[in-house]
Amino acid sequence: MPETEQNEFVVTESPNAPTEILNPLGDIQFPSKNKTEEIPPMASYPVQRSNKASIIPKIYGTVRVAGNIIWMGPNHPWQQSESSGGKGGGGGETVTNSGNRRSFLIGICEGPALVLRVWKGKEEITFNQITVFRGDGSVDTGIEDLIGEDFTNYPNTCCVYFDEFELGSSEQVPNFTFEVTDQFDPNKIQIYNATDLQNINNDLDGDYELMNDIDCSSIDNWNPIGEAGGSAFTGSFDGRNFIVSNVTIARTTNSIRIGFFGTVTNAEIKNCIITNINITSTVRLSSCGLFIGTITSATPILNITNCFVSGTITQTSSIFSLGDAVGGFVGFADLDNGSLLRCGCEVIITSAIKGLRVGGFVGIASANPEGIIQDCYATGSILMPAGVPLYGVGGFVGQSDSDNVNPKQLNIFTNCYAAVKITGKKDNSFFTISSSVGAFSGRLSLSTGDFKEFNDCFWDNDVDSDVTGIVGDLDDCGNRTGGVPAVSGNLDVVTKSNTSAMFQEATFTNWDFDEVWQIEEGQSYPTLRWAENALPSDENPAIIIKDLLTNTRYGGNIDEVTYIDSNSFTEVEEYCDTNGLRFSFAIDSQKPVLDWVKYILDHFFGYLFMSQGKIHLGIYKEES
Repeated sequence: MPETEQNEFVVTESPNAPTEILNPLGDIQFPSKNKTEEIPPMASYPVQRSNKASIIPKIYGTVRVAGNIIWMGPNHPWQQSESSGGKGGGGGETVTNSGNRRSFLIGICEGPALVLRVWKGKEEITFNQITVFRGDGSVDTGIEDLIGEDFTNYPNTCCVYFDEFELGSSEQVPNFTFEVTDQFDPNKIQIYNATDLQNINNDLDGDYELMNDIDCSSIDNWNPIGEAGGSAFTGSFDGRNFIVSNVTIARTTNSIRIGFFGTVTNAEIKNCIITNINITSTVRLSSCGLFIGTITSATPILNITNCFVSGTITQTSSIFSLGDAVGGFVGFADLDNGSLLRCGCEVIITSAIKGLRVGGFVGIASANPEGIIQDCYATGSILMPAGVPLYGVGGFVGQSDSDNVNPKQLNIFTNCYAAVKITGKKDNSFFTISSSVGAFSGRLSLSTGDFKEFNDCFWDNDVDSDVTGIVGDLDDCGNRTGGVPAVSGNLDVVTKSNTSAMFQEATFTNWDFDEVWQIEEGQSYPTLRWAENALPSDENPAIIIKDLLTNTRYGGNIDEVTYIDSNSFTEVEEYCDTNGLRFSFAIDSQKPVLDWVKYILDHFFGYLFMSQGKIHLGIYKEES
């Protein structure tokens, strides 16, 4: 191997490289402190009042581990007798039940960490009888108060306190295991279940993240997060690509701002997947969307990114106001400085109201000065009542607003598509509807006759063949028309296409199919890449290895600045992220650090060898 500088990135070929893997990515390299000096062994962490030969495990990613009892209170036997009455009021049989209860504290792993699930033997238990401590460094955890002893609060240990846990006939604590993760934001409030979701209404300014899939079928009538009454959600919400499902909203009184979120302003919402949300109303329904009812003026900023929703909206009342809006994703969106990026919806909307603004994606949208809806789509159907007037029904947007006094932002809609069937129904027979109905936009109100609110957008005419116009009704443009594109203005920005063409990447000339979109050629419409790539619960192996080498508590305590080639670690980390190489494991025994490093590398076609006073690590990549 050629001479290298101490921190130079080295590309080398190993004789042990698998034959089908070519072109080594390169070496993660760092010099040994001394060729004769061994890498320090894993640090030992004896747990107080338990087996001092055990260490507290270090968790990377999400794993299931056993805990270690670090405190146990006295056994509390109990006995209870119950009598059953005999025939004719005579004495009955007396049944005596007995058992044992005990409080105890189990240390799980190095903090900070979150406990996701708990098992007693093979049986999963709830969190009702336990208190979880993350081990986030907080000095006053309250553990001393719980156990009644003052030797420590275990500030850096993730542990679980069991309060008078039922042991049955035995006095012994059973075997517990825990699913634990270090993949969370300690500055956010973690959401585990439907009750946690509803409790967001108690703190609408908070920062939240989902920790698992959530089934909301236990809630009969969902209370939108930030509903009417002046309370909007203004915090942050990261769904982390977990799925929230089976949300039911049933309204029998006049309601506004209805959806999974009711009203949102100055918030950040990302990585959300909501499936099978069903909204029904027997009364007036204003500003209703499956995901968000209303987005109000966003100052200084609002961002909604990487979100998807599917479900139905059904309204049987004929009561309406001309300002009412229903959209598959959002009902009313006032996007001053706000953005909806890379979002999609699959929706079936059925309405008995003639005057409603209805859009497959958004009911009413406006943006000023920098609002934008980009890389979004809507699929499904809209079924409206028979007759006219229909005041704005579009496959993507019901009405897009502007005014002569304060013109709205141009190019609000960029790289979006609609494949939404719009029909009118009367006596079970379908018929073509035209007035204020457009395949992409129902009504367009703007200060000039140019369609510059749209840019590189598409609609599928095979799905929506009954509607012949891109925009149903133009207002304040010097003329008005119903359902035909013969108006002054540039219509090339919204392309009338067909199903076959929209199943081909070549149709969407200026769209980003490397980072944003993907398509199964000839089989489907474009879909968003983020929806196929769930956020990992595992860790990047390059990050794990670097932590093992440098950490002073449980690792090799190697000085990063002096001895670690950080650039090579960065390159390998990026390669692992790009190729989805992730890893989870727990350090749960004493071994030399390099043994753990070898263990990790064995899972990723990695290698390790010593040369010229340096330890070289590498991960192979396939030849492109």
